[in-house]
Amino acid sequence: MPSPILMKDKAVMFAIFLLALGISARLGFAVPQDLSATPGADSTTHQQAAPESDTPPATPSIPVQKARETAWNLLKEGLAQKDAEKRAAATSALGDIGLRTDVVGFIEKGLEDKDYRVRQAAVETLGSLKSRTSIAKLRVALDDDSPVVSFAAAQALWAMDDRSGVSIFIQVLAGDRKTAPGLIQEQWHDMKDKLHSPGELAGFGATQAAGVFLGPGAFGVTAVEELMRDKTAGVRALSAQLLGSSMEPAAHEELRNALGDKSWVVRARAAAALGHNGTRQDVGSLLPLLDDGHAEVKYNSAAAIVRLASPRAPQTAPRR
Repeated sequence: MPSPILMKDKAVMFAIFLLALGISARLGFAVPQDLSATPGADSTTHQQAAPESDTPPATPSIPVQKARETAWNLLKEGLAQKDAEKRAAATSALGDIGLRTDVVGFIEKGLEDKDYRVRQAAVETLGSLKSRTSIAKLRVALDDDSPVVSFAAAQALWAMDDRSGVSIFIQVLAGDRKTAPGLIQEQWHDMKDKLHSPGELAGFGATQAAGVFLGPGAFGVTAVEELMRDKTAGVRALSAQLLGSSMEPAAHEELRNALGDKSWVVRARAAAALGHNGTRQDVGSLLPLLDDGHAEVKYNSAAAIVRLASPRAPQTAPRR
């Protein structure tokens, strides 16, 4: 029968063995496992593999990569939706990722969409990005069958110091008054017949007002209806949008809180702003919004995730 001392020594050795096993697992010496299916896994359980070039060792690379892939897939699905409003929402959201060749390519495809709302979203988004490589296609959009798209194209070009659509503004301002092409020397875009299309122009004034208030891609008539229901949602949404350019820690924290706002317009604007104001650490806060019931919230959150998962996104929040 083993002596008590020997048994004690074995117990100590066994405890040391368990401790060493636990340490080795934390240091990455355990048998490698596939963690791609668990984007929320704790980074301390990952094997010690070389991180991607755009991901620092201190950041859990697999969850960020998985979130970025999920977000991109959601945006692509949005562009392929049968519902034109969802296609328009996804198109507008792409602009929050930034002026990138791949992003511009996706947005330009919307210029050929059969629904004027998607074409309008594409035009407005290219204008907000100041995509100069898209100027030729925006000039073509000046003669779109929809007056809403024509007007948006003129605005987009004007923002890039291209005056090709000046005749459109003249005709809109003149309204029913007669205007002569001789007023300008550039190509005349005849809006006379288009401006009397009540179907497409029914919500034109409302959407333009929303655009002035909340910027390009302001969700159209549905957003106006939401703002009418919630009397303070407009100023909250505008505040969220403006805070997207702030480096104050308090602004960053409040944008995160606003992701849970009762108004979907505010949630959408907060998500878009956080994509500009936030860090990779905010990806986890944005992920739940990919399941939001409103397309605008989902797609703006997805675009914010793609932006924050880019190589140039900040890793930590600014401090005073």
